[in-house]
Order: sequence, then C-alpha cells, then structure tokens
Amino acid sequence: HLLMVADLDDASIGETCVIDIEAVPRLLEPVAKGARMTYRSTLVAGEGFGAERIISSVQDLAVSPDDTVVFYYSGHGARGDSKPDAWPVLSLGSAAPPYDTLDLAWIYQTLHDKNPRMLLMFVDCCQQQLPDAYIADSTPKGTARLPEPLIQANYRSLFRMHRGEVLMMSC
Repeated sequence: HLLMVADLDDASIGETCVIDIEAVPRLLEPVAKGARMTYRSTLVAGEGFGAERIISSVQDLAVSPDDTVVFYYSGHGARGDSKPDAWPVLSLGSAAPPYDTLDLAWIYQTLHDKNPRMLLMFVDCCQQQLPDAYIADSTPKGTARLPEPLIQANYRSLFRMHRGEVLMMSC
C-alpha cells in the first residue's frame, strides 16, 4: 500500500511537493517489481487535502499481516510548545493561526495497529516550534502512545533481527 499526502496547492512549497509526489511511484515501481509485489496507491492532495480525507484514507486502508505500508508526506509541519513526543503535526493549509493540523503520531499509531509486515513512513516537513494557541488539532481523540515494552521490543526486532538499510532525508 502506498499512501501519499501532499500540499500541492501551497503557494510556497506546492511546486516541490508536486515533484516529490511524481517521484515516489517512479521509485517504488521497480522495487515492487523486483520484489514481485503489486501495490495500490492513494493520493490525498489538491481539493481533497485536509484532515478529514487523510483520516479516512488512513482508517480505510485494508492491511493484511503480510502487507507493506508506505506512508509519504510532503508539506508543511510544526509542533506546539507542549507536544511531548518527537512527532510533528502536519499543517493542513490554513493561512493564519490557529493552523489546522493532524498529529503524525496518530497516523503512525493507526497504521501500526493495522499490523502490517512492514511499515515505512517518509515525512518531508519542518517542525517549526509554535505556541500551542497556533495549533488547531484535528487529530481524532484517544490516540495512545505505544507502551514502552512494545517500543523496546520494536527496537530489538529492528536493530538485532533484521538486516537492511533505510535512508531518509528531509528538510
């Protein structure tokens, strides 16, 4: 599964988001072919760019235990002063504060809970520190952080049992 989310209409970064979104399938197609996998691609952009469509696209993704899920975001990001974790919030196109946002931690947790064989998240956005009052959070309530024992088990699994490389760059 490939779920791409991009702010293609933003006046300051939209053109580069278009380049990103065009490049991702070109990069994944030979990977899928080489691995003898097929994939379905979903793009949330343009008129559909916003919290409601992103939330439904994440929730509606039908994942089986042998699936790989790739989430790619290209757009603005930020973080509120009191945000306790390292995940940014996605800024969803509002021109003035409070900015409409969606917490990337919720996206991760929701995709993780679908139990894919592999989950890859590539996020190309800033984490500009903003006062909490500037953030209008559209994230569904009830988002829980992974329990610490599961986090530790994930680290052991990734760094002690698997081999491979993941190279991610962002600005």
